[in-house]
Amino acid sequence: MNVRPMRERVADWPSDLSGESVESDEVIERHTRTGRPLGSKAFVERLETVTGQSLAPKRPERVATGTQVRQAARIGLHSDASPPRLSDEQRPTGP
Repeated sequence: MNVRPMRERVADWPSDLSGESVESDEVIERHTRTGRPLGSKAFVERLETVTGQSLAPKRPERVATGTQVRQAARIGLHSDASPPRLSDEQRPTGP
């Protein structure tokens, strides 16, 4: 790894520190907010290898609607949902 002094890495410190780069500020702020690493795809993949954790953003999962949860409960796929309501004709009678 080649580590150079900061003076050699940045050509013009005053312009870099002036705050004119709104786009890069937004990118840094977004990554700071989400806690995701900021770097190239290869850099993130290397971090994932070193840490053993998935760090790249993933597609959001679909959230089940009330109708989907009720349908899953009817066929026994979703245990957290309340069971379907029975009509008076469907309710068992007696002990």
